[in-house]
Amino acid sequence: MAKNPDHHAVVIGIDAYSQLPRLEAAVADGKRFVEWLQAESGGGLSRSHIHALFSSSTPSVDPLQARPTQADVDQVLEKIIQTNRDRQIKRLYFYFAGQGYGPSFDDVGMLMANASLNRLFSIRLREFRQFLRQSGHFPEVVFVLDCSRVYLWMQHRPRLHPSHFLSANSLRDQTNLFWWQPLMENKRLK
Repeated sequence: MAKNPDHHAVVIGIDAYSQLPRLEAAVADGKRFVEWLQAESGGGLSRSHIHALFSSSTPSVDPLQARPTQADVDQVLEKIIQTNRDRQIKRLYFYFAGQGYGPSFDDVGMLMANASLNRLFSIRLREFRQFLRQSGHFPEVVFVLDCSRVYLWMQHRPRLHPSHFLSANSLRDQTNLFWWQPLMENKRLK
């Protein structure tokens, strides 16, 4: 039996973007996070409470059909809510590894597989945190973001300082936010 039967997780890993640079380790990192979630010394979750959404190994021929999408994430969250109507969910882990963009550490767009420079299909962290908090279904949410940052409109790459890391106490709500590492920089749009 799982150590934390009232915990659930959504794990997203996207390597294959049809119209953005391919990543090499997002899916592998997501799979390692799933292993940690299942470990008794880690998250202690039941495998049935871990919902993994990984991109295929090759980009979709039709960019608009690339997966996972925000609709896939919405379906997983709805499934978690519906199957736990009679039980209290204590914690939701939300892990994302893939391309990201944003002007600041808490204003991040997590780019889904169907995104391009002309279509920013993404989950915006700030709004998503607010939605999950206000829904009342998840009293505690832990966000772990491992984004390769796409600089879409910034003229200069920002300088990262240790103060960009947040602790759980620095947020006013019941969510934890962990900073990502900008691993790759795309060319600026002209």
